[in-house]
Amino acid sequence: MNVRSRSARESRTGPCEGPLRSPTQSPPARLRRLAAAAVARQFPASQAIQRMRAARVLVGARRAAAAAARRSLATSDGRRLALSFSGSGMMMAYHFGIAATIAEKSSLMDRVDRVHGTSGGAIVSLVLLEAPEAIRDCLEHYVSGEFFEELRAREVLKPHDVLLKRTLDAVGVTRDGAARRLSGKLVAHTTTFEDGLLRPRNVSLTDFADDAAVFRAVSASCCLDFVGVDVFEDGLFHHDGGLSDPLPVDATLPTVEVSILTGAGVHAAPGVVAAGLGAGTQRPHPFLRYDASLLNARAFLEGAVLTRRRARERFEEGLRDGEELLRRDAEEALFVA
Repeated sequence: MNVRSRSARESRTGPCEGPLRSPTQSPPARLRRLAAAAVARQFPASQAIQRMRAARVLVGARRAAAAAARRSLATSDGRRLALSFSGSGMMMAYHFGIAATIAEKSSLMDRVDRVHGTSGGAIVSLVLLEAPEAIRDCLEHYVSGEFFEELRAREVLKPHDVLLKRTLDAVGVTRDGAARRLSGKLVAHTTTFEDGLLRPRNVSLTDFADDAAVFRAVSASCCLDFVGVDVFEDGLFHHDGGLSDPLPVDATLPTVEVSILTGAGVHAAPGVVAAGLGAGTQRPHPFLRYDASLLNARAFLEGAVLTRRRARERFEEGLRDGEELLRRDAEEALFVA
């Protein structure tokens, strides 16, 4: 196409887009640009250019996927999850409320691959996995006073042993085949002091040789005495997991974190159901992640001393917060970076 026919077409349809609109361009410059445009229309881009364009598209797609993963893990789309119940002491009544809602009102457990528990949270994790129908019975066993009947002095000093076993037996949690069902599913966290008292190490116990090992692992996670529990009968003694990390998270799965204290990454705690931090976000030291608040101070004290009436109130609070937790999951708002 020559310059004259191009100019005639411009007079009918308007000027071409781009630099050709400039009325100050010299005729030679306009000729060069018209020639370049004609060549571009006649010859396709070279293979090298095509490869570069394809590479840019691929890189852009990968970046978009990574950004989407950082923005939200969107748990309600069927992705696999982990749960983690913090150390709680007597405040595990609140944890039982959360667990009861999850077990009774949703299919969330169908997406949960592992349940982590520390101290009182390990008991809740065990009951949720092994006998979810017994959650309310566990609460009643405590608030009715049966938990303390015929209590002996030695049992007060070792509640992780005698009282725990009595409770689990009373509500029907201990059943044959627990090791087979719970290995790789239940993760009881304990603390060892192999490197000295100033260097506690958090240990994840999830491979159980027999049913007795399941009980020993949960018992060790709650053990606050000086002796500890020889979980695997190998001479290594385990203590309360809260001494090294009150609320561990799963190393490979997005983790729904339930705690009696509010803080970084916590999804459910008394007084607040907040959006947790996105997966991969670095959290503070385990003991520095919590908020300095009167709300947390009260919950901490109630973890040591909790009346029966208050235990029921905390359980009801856990039920309500559990429903809010499920609502946030349905809205894909649990994990927001």
